[in-house]
Amino acid sequence: MGGFRRAASAPPSARPGRPARPRGPWPILAGLVLLALLAGLAGCQSYQGEAEDRLRHAMSGEGPVVVAVVSSSSVPNLISQGAQLAARWINDRGGVLGGRRLELIHLDDEGRLPVGEKIARRLAGNKEVVAVVGHLYSEVAVPVSIIYGASGLLFISTGATDPQFSLIPNPYSLRVVPNDGVTALAMAELAHKLGLNNLVVTFQRGLNSTFYGRSLANSFSAVAVDQGLNILHVRSFFPWQEDLRPMLAPMRHEKLDGLVAIGFLPQLGELISQARSLSMRATILGSDSLDDPDLLTLPNRAAEGVIVASFFRDDLTRPATRDFVTGFRKAFAKTPDDHAAAAFDAVMLIAAACQKAGSSVPLDLANALTYHENFPGASSVYNFSPDGDPTGRWIWFKEVKDGKFVYLPNEYQPQNPAHLDGVASPKSVDPAE
Repeated sequence: MGGFRRAASAPPSARPGRPARPRGPWPILAGLVLLALLAGLAGCQSYQGEAEDRLRHAMSGEGPVVVAVVSSSSVPNLISQGAQLAARWINDRGGVLGGRRLELIHLDDEGRLPVGEKIARRLAGNKEVVAVVGHLYSEVAVPVSIIYGASGLLFISTGATDPQFSLIPNPYSLRVVPNDGVTALAMAELAHKLGLNNLVVTFQRGLNSTFYGRSLANSFSAVAVDQGLNILHVRSFFPWQEDLRPMLAPMRHEKLDGLVAIGFLPQLGELISQARSLSMRATILGSDSLDDPDLLTLPNRAAEGVIVASFFRDDLTRPATRDFVTGFRKAFAKTPDDHAAAAFDAVMLIAAACQKAGSSVPLDLANALTYHENFPGASSVYNFSPDGDPTGRWIWFKEVKDGKFVYLPNEYQPQNPAHLDGVASPKSVDPAE
C-alpha cells in the first residue's frame, strides 16, 4: 500500500502511479503510525498472492461481478435491503460491462472486530469478489480496510466516520458518509445559529462507541470554540452505566443552553429520559447515530425537541432520491433509513465505476471513483478526495415535534457543494411538491 491512487491495473506493489493531493507530513505520519499499530491484524501475512489472483480473474472479464455486503446486526439497519435494491435495478437494466450480472454476498460482522477480521480474511481469499460494501462501525472498518487493501479489494464503508479511516494510506478504501470532523462542524454551526452558546458535551465509551464517541466529541469541542461557543464540560459514560443522573444532576445549576449527546441507542435514550426527569430544559443536540425511529419511542415524550444530525433526507424531490425511496417502499414495504441509502449508493457507485473504467479490476474502480466527478446517488452527488472521503456531502438536521421527525431549515452546506442533480441547495426543494 502507498499514499497515492494508482492509475493502472496492477497488484498493490507492482507499479508506481499518480500522486494524490499533498496532505502535509503530519496526517501521513499519523496514518503510518496507525498502520504500524494495526498491521498485526494481517498477522504479518502477505496478501500479494490473493491480490494477483483477484487481478487475473477480474482481467479475464468472465463471470458475474461479485460484491460482498457486510452489515452489522448489533444495531437495526437496512444495509442489506439497500444493496439488494441497487443490484436488482442494475441487473434489470442489463448488468454491467456488456451484460455481466452483479451478484451480492451478504455477511454480518455483528459490530465486532474479531468477526469483521474473520470476514475480511475470508473475502481476501475469494478471487471472485471485487468489492466490499458496509462495515458500519469505525472500530471494525478502520482495521479491516488494511486487509482489503493488501489483498487488492475495493472497500466502500457505509458507516465509518472516524477520520483515521482516510489517514491510512490505502488506494482501495473509500466511504460514502462524512467524517466526524465534517459532522462536528455542521453541528457547531447549527448550535451557533440556534444561540446555544453554553454547552456540555457527553459521549458514550465502550465497544463500537469509543472511536466514534471520542472522535466526534473532540472534533465538536474544537470547532465549537472556533464558532465562539463555550464548552462548559466534556463528560463520558460507559454502556453498562444505567443511572446517569449523578453525571447529569450538577448540570442543572449551570447556565446551560445545550446538551450534546453522542453515542448509540438504547443508552442515549436513557440519558435523554433521565435529563428530562431532572427538569433539564436545555436543547439536546444529538449526533447522526440518533437518527433512528426508536428515538421517537422514548416514554413520557422525552425525545420531544431533540435535534439530530442526518445523512439522508427521504423527502427530497430530486429524481435520484425520489426514485430510490419509491422503489424501496415498493420492494420492502417500509421507508429506507440512512444505512439503506448509503448501501444503495455504494453498490450503484461500483456499477457506475465499472462502466467508467470499462473494467471490474478493483484498482480501476477505485480510480474511476476518485478521478471522475458527480456520481449521482440517493443521498447526494458524490465526488471523492484522493484520500477516499466524499466531498460536498450534505448534512441535514431533524427535530422531534409531536412525536415525529421534522427537518429543520438549517442544512449544512459545504464550502464547495456538489450540485444535487441541478438543485443547488435542498433549501430550494419543496418537499410538498
